Amino acid sequence: MKLEFFNSNCVILGFFDFDNGKVSQINTKQEFLNASNGILDYKLEFKEGDIINEAKDDRSRSGYYIIKAKSINELALLEQKLLDSIDIEYA
Repeated sequence: MKLEFFNSNCVILGFFDFDNGKVSQINTKQEFLNASNGILDYKLEFKEGDIINEAKDDRSRSGYYIIKAKSINELALLEQKLLDSIDIEYA
């Protein structure tokens, strides 16, 4: 398969994959999430006290993110930093 790039940005729509269980606390590195130009959008589809179950379809996923970077390597790095910036504690 040949990939063709039409501009200088790489973009990904990804989905959070948290463990199942009752959420007792959501810890985020909000400073990073707000300051990163590469994070276009993200949303957690649960709050403290909710129970996260295994996703059965797109609507039951626990959240999503849209990020961009100038290269695939930078995109992978940003994605890992984003995932590391959110920590869920379970009851």
